Amino acid sequence: MRNKLLCASVVAIVVSFSQQALADDPKPGTPNPMPSMQLSKELSLTPEQMTRLSTLQQEIRSKMTGLQTEFHSINDEINTISKSSPIDEAKLNALIDKKKEIVGVMMKNKAMLVHEIYTMLTPDQKSKFDEMVSNRAKMHNQTEMPIQQ
Repeated sequence: MRNKLLCASVVAIVVSFSQQALADDPKPGTPNPMPSMQLSKELSLTPEQMTRLSTLQQEIRSKMTGLQTEFHSINDEINTISKSSPIDEAKLNALIDKKKEIVGVMMKNKAMLVHEIYTMLTPDQKSKFDEMVSNRAKMHNQTEMPIQQ
């Protein structure tokens, strides 16, 4: 159970990092979850770690930008197909399969980013990082809207 919670927390922090790495300017009304400067301050990153974090963010940005563009393009195609009559189920299924593949690659990229960040941290920084991830997961769970039936 602890591993599942840690894994879920890691995914949450990865999403935070990837949003920061990919966003030039956050969308209005969208919180900037954990900017690198906050991470640097909270974890007391060394200049070398800051340089490595910056490099990792640039790498993830280059990997994810094309994937996000393709993802949005597929969404547009799915919306177009859903409005056509008759619906081309074979094409719809192919687009959905491609979308699943893209999501898988994005998830892997994000997991690899967290791994790279985690491996560059000292034991004390890892402990603080785990605490930050846990607090973020708790905050995320408190702000979710309850499902109404």
